[in-house]
Amino acid sequence: MKKLLFFLFLIFFITPFYGQIQSYYNGLDFTKSGNDLYLELSNRIISTHTAIPYTSSSTDTWDVLMQVDEDPENNLNVLLIYGYDDTDGNFQTDRTRAKTETDTGGGDPGKWNREHVFAKSLASPSLFTEDPGPGTDVHNLRPADSEQNAYRSNRKFSDGIGNSKVVISDGGWYPGDEWKGDIARIVMYMYLRYNGDGSRSSETQCLPINVGFGTALTVDPNMIDLFLRWNAEDPVSDFEDQRNPVIEGIQGNRNPFIDNPYLATLIWGGLNAQDRWDLNNSSDSENPSVPTNVIASNITDDSVEISWDASTDNVGVIDYLIYLNGTYLQTSSFTTTILTELTDNTSYEITIKARDAASNLSNASTILSFTTLEGPIVLLEEDFNDCSNLNFFTYNEASNKNWTCQTQYGENNTGSMGMNGYEEDVLSKDWLITTNPIEFDKSTGEKLSFYADATYGSTLLELVYSSDYDGSGNPNGFTWTPTPNITIPIHSNGGDTEEVFTFNDVDISSITGTVYMAFKYYSNSSPTRWTVDSFEITAEESALAIGDFNTDEIAISAYPNPSNGTFKVALPIMKNEVTIAIYTIQSQLISKKLYAVNNGIVEINIDNKPTGLYIVQVLLENNSAAFKIIKQ
Repeated sequence: MKKLLFFLFLIFFITPFYGQIQSYYNGLDFTKSGNDLYLELSNRIISTHTAIPYTSSSTDTWDVLMQVDEDPENNLNVLLIYGYDDTDGNFQTDRTRAKTETDTGGGDPGKWNREHVFAKSLASPSLFTEDPGPGTDVHNLRPADSEQNAYRSNRKFSDGIGNSKVVISDGGWYPGDEWKGDIARIVMYMYLRYNGDGSRSSETQCLPINVGFGTALTVDPNMIDLFLRWNAEDPVSDFEDQRNPVIEGIQGNRNPFIDNPYLATLIWGGLNAQDRWDLNNSSDSENPSVPTNVIASNITDDSVEISWDASTDNVGVIDYLIYLNGTYLQTSSFTTTILTELTDNTSYEITIKARDAASNLSNASTILSFTTLEGPIVLLEEDFNDCSNLNFFTYNEASNKNWTCQTQYGENNTGSMGMNGYEEDVLSKDWLITTNPIEFDKSTGEKLSFYADATYGSTLLELVYSSDYDGSGNPNGFTWTPTPNITIPIHSNGGDTEEVFTFNDVDISSITGTVYMAFKYYSNSSPTRWTVDSFEITAEESALAIGDFNTDEIAISAYPNPSNGTFKVALPIMKNEVTIAIYTIQSQLISKKLYAVNNGIVEINIDNKPTGLYIVQVLLENNSAAFKIIKQ
C-alpha cells in the first residue's frame, strides 16, 4: 500500500491552532527578522525535504495532488488552480474536475494536469521532472485544466482583478482573486527552498522577480511587492491548510507562509500579513489621520493621476489604500498614484485610506469624483486574442503556407497572426486583409498603431490599402497603395534573434474614401517569420462638411468677421443655450461646449488660438449649421 494512504487521515485530525507554532518549527528563533529569519526557515525546509518522483508506480505527484487538492465539497474531485466556473460550458474555466480525468499526454479537452506555479522555464536552470528534484516539489504543483495550463504557459504573474486572465498591458497572467494568495505563498516558498547560484540542478534558483511583474524591494531586489501584497490581501484558506500536513508526511517539509503569512512581513516588510502565530504583539491601536485634499489631474480617456496630502500617525504611515467606486484597487507608498485601464467618458469615485505598520486603517477620505475624457473613435481594432472572430481574413495567392492565428507570440506574448515563412517549400505570396472596408471620409485625423516582429530572412512585409478591391477573391488583380508614413523594416541580419517593430499613432489621414487594408507578404527566397498584433485605427470626431445644413431654415451670421478672437454669433432661435463646436480648417476639434444665448446672441472667444481660418458648428436638435470665422 502506498505511503500516501496513511497521511490521508491526517487531513481530518490536524487542525491549525492560531497562536500555536507547529512542532515542525521547533528550535527556530522567531525573534529574528530579515535575512536572518530567511536563512533559518530556508535551512529547515531544505534539510527536511526528500524529493518524490513526478510519475511512478510508487507514490508520485499525481497521487499527492489527488489528496492535497481534493475538493472539500466532493471527494471525487480536485480543485483546479485558476478555475472559477463549472457551469459556463467551458472546460477551460472549470473550478473542479473528477480525479479520474487526468491528462497523461493526449491533450483532450476536459482533462487536468499538473501546473508548475513557478513556471519550469523561469527557474535557473529550468525545472525538470525526469528525476525527483526541484521540478517534482509538490508545494509548487497544482491541478489545472490542461487547456488553462497551456494558456497560462510560462507567463509571469501580473496584477489584476476578477477571474484569471491574460493582462493585456504587460502580457502577464492574473491568477484570479481566489488564487492570488496561494500563488504568492507558493512563489515565496520556492524562493526560500531554491536559492542556489543557478549553476546546476542542485543549485536551482527560483527568484520571484523572474516570475512576476512588480517593483523590486530595496531590502531584497529578488523579491517584488506584488507577492507581498497578494499574501496580505488574500488570507490562507482552509483548502491551503489541507495541503501542508499531507505534503510534510510525503516529502518531509512544509510551506511556512501557509502556516503563518506574517513570516513574509518579518522577512521582507511591506503590508502586515495575517499573523496566525501572534508574533506581532503590537500594542499600537491608533488609526492614522484621514488623507485630505484628494485631487485628480492629467485626466485622459483611460487614465488619471491622483494626489493627496499625507496622513499622520503616532508611529508612522507605511502606505495608502486606493478605492475605486468603493472597491479596493491598489496600494501606494507615496501620496500620488496613477490609475490606468479606465473606460473613456465614465464617471468614477475615489477614496483613500492610510495604513500604519500595525495595519490600523484611517477612515476613508472625502469622495473625489472625476470623469474620464471621451476617447477617440475606433475605426478598427484587432488584438488577435479570439481566433474564431477576427477582423481580418487570409488569402493564399501562392505557396503552401498561410497566415495563422495563434494564442501567443504577439505583443506581451498575447494572441497574434503569424506567417511562418521560414518553413516555406516554395515562394510565398500571402495576404492578411481586413474583413470589412474602412471608411475614411466620415472621420478625420486617422491614426494607425500596430506591432510586428521578425525572425530570420530578409523578406519585406508591406502594409497596403486598396479602394477598388471588392473584399473577395485574389487581391493581386487590384490596385494596392503603400500605407502613408508606414515602412516596416526588414530583419537587420536575417538571424534567429527576434526584432520588434512598433508603430504608435502614425498619421494616415491622407487616405480617402472607403478602403481595404492588408499585410502583403511576397517571399524573396530569403523567407522571414513575421508576427503582427495590436492593430488599431482611431480617428477624431466625425469630419465636418461645410454646407451640410439648410441655410434656408437657419440664417446664422458671425460678426465682426474677421476679428482678433472675439465673435458674436446671431442665432434666430428661441433657446437659452446651445452647443457649439469649433474646428481647425483641417477639421480637428478644438472645443465643444454649451454656450448661453442672450437675446439671440452667443459670444465665442478664441483669443488663445493661433491666427487663421476656423469652422464653427452650431448643433441643434434636428439640424446643424456651420460657417467659417477668421482670426487675425
